Amino acid sequence: MAEKAIAKTIPTTADTSTAEDDPSTECAVCLQPCVYPVQLPCKHIFCFLCVKGVTTQSKRCAMCRREIPPDYLLNPELLSKVDLVLEGGRGFEEGGEYWQWFYEGRNGWWVYDERTSQEVEMHYKNGDQRCELLIAGFLYIIDFEHLLQYRRNDPSRRRRVKRDVATGPKKGVAGLRIEQEVVEAVDAAVDVAVDVTVDTADATQAIDDSGSSADGLVDAMNSLTMTAQSPEIQTVQNTRQSSQGQ
Repeated sequence: MAEKAIAKTIPTTADTSTAEDDPSTECAVCLQPCVYPVQLPCKHIFCFLCVKGVTTQSKRCAMCRREIPPDYLLNPELLSKVDLVLEGGRGFEEGGEYWQWFYEGRNGWWVYDERTSQEVEMHYKNGDQRCELLIAGFLYIIDFEHLLQYRRNDPSRRRRVKRDVATGPKKGVAGLRIEQEVVEAVDAAVDVAVDVTVDTADATQAIDDSGSSADGLVDAMNSLTMTAQSPEIQTVQNTRQSSQGQ
C-alpha cells in the first residue's frame, strides 16, 4: 500500500530524466535502469552518481577500465537534458506541500534522485528506524532516528539527511548542480550585451570616419547605445561580476 501511495504522489512529466523505460541503458554498477544517464569518453553509459562513485575510487570505467578524465564530473555528458529546477521541485504531496529528502554536502543540501527518494520515503512511511540503499555503487544506511546517512562498511563516513519542503534551498539534484545552469544563463545574457555594445561602438566609429551626419542613422546609433546601457543589461553584468568574485 505504501509503495502505491508514494507512486501516486510524485508528479510526472512527459520528458522524464531517467531511462527506466529503456532496458538497454541498465547501469553496470548498480544493475538498475540508469538515473541521469551519462556517457563516458569510452562510450559506456552509467548513472551519473555511479560514475561519481567510481571516479572517486579507481578513476576508471567499470566496463573497459579506460581512464576517466579528471574534470569529467564538472562537465558530464548527459544523454538527455535535465531540468534540475523542475526535478528539485518535485516531491511527495502532504498537507498542501511537496516534500523531498535531502542529504548534506559541504556547503549546502542536495536532493536525492527520484528513485532513491521513493525508496527512502517508503521506509519512512512504513515507520522503519533505518533502511539500506545502494547509492553510487556503495551500500548506505539511512538512520531515520538520528537523521544520518553512512556507509555500511564505514560508519565514520556520515552526513546528515532531512525531509523538507521541495521549494527549500538546494545545491542541486543527486550531484548535478543547479548553479551551473544559472551561471550559464547569465553568461549567455552578458555575451549578448557585450555584442550589442561592440556593434554600437563599431557603427559609431564608421559614422565618424565617413563624416556622415544623417539624422536617421544617428538616431539608430543612439538607440543601440541606450539598449546596451539599459538597467536589465547592467543588472546581468553586475550579476556576472558578483558570481566571478565568489
